[in-house]
Amino acid sequence: MPKLKYVDSVMIAFDFIESHLLDPDLSIKEAAKMAGFSEFHFSRIFCELVGESISDYLKARRLSQAAVELCSSSEAILVIALKYGFESQEAFTRAFKRLFGINPGAYRKRHSPFVAGDLALGLKEPFSRALLEHINQRGFVVKPEIVTRKEEYAIGMGDSFKPKDTKSIQAHWDKFKPRMHEVACNGHYAFGICTNKSCGIEPKAEDHFIYVAALPVSAEAAVPPGMVKVKLEAGEYARFTHKGPVREIPRTVSYIWGQWQPDAPYKLRECPDFELCDERFNPDSDDSEFDIYVPLERR
Repeated sequence: MPKLKYVDSVMIAFDFIESHLLDPDLSIKEAAKMAGFSEFHFSRIFCELVGESISDYLKARRLSQAAVELCSSSEAILVIALKYGFESQEAFTRAFKRLFGINPGAYRKRHSPFVAGDLALGLKEPFSRALLEHINQRGFVVKPEIVTRKEEYAIGMGDSFKPKDTKSIQAHWDKFKPRMHEVACNGHYAFGICTNKSCGIEPKAEDHFIYVAALPVSAEAAVPPGMVKVKLEAGEYARFTHKGPVREIPRTVSYIWGQWQPDAPYKLRECPDFELCDERFNPDSDDSEFDIYVPLERR
């Protein structure tokens, strides 16, 4: 998809989200479909482009619109809270205070009468085409190696995670390590697999993804209690190498999904992408390396 067409497609989804902010049944799946992506890939692309998950973006946008109404109308706080999808004034107040630092009543007194464009309001502005185009013109030159992989299987422990939640994923690995001996491993490496509902684990929220800390196994390997088996499809992959400390992984991921993928001459295949950690990987070293595989098909 050429860059301009990509921008157009993503902005269709952003416009759809903006026009349905008050819809309690707003569907990420429908927004993704309008942009020409799967829900899984759109959630990840959204997070890398905007810097936050779809749910966090929606909450901030709804609260920002509610803040505008607080300052431009005399509607009761409870009425505004219900209008923007909060079950009670208490829930609205807690969320509002987390975003703006003060409660809705104090915010109304401080900023009324409302002045459009007042930066002091601290509003979350909608993601714009200009910002999206700026992101896509950052000039990254990193290119992956395109490789072909055979079908492979992995067994491990999976859970639902929010995008960019590196600390929770590291804690997940700490839970898996004491149980690694239960897996009939047939290789000297490990996988960090990003997938969707296909492995039997339900995401905790629409914009969460499933991450499985796993080891390579044979197709016939038995699955220990509390673990899952994931099939890694044969086919073409873009192989990126992350070089550096674990804490900088989000930078590599941001580049892949926010910069490289939009301009690449490939489409994403609907199967898991994954990290492969071998003898080069050392979570305690700044010289650590591991590979990230993104499944592709020719456009």
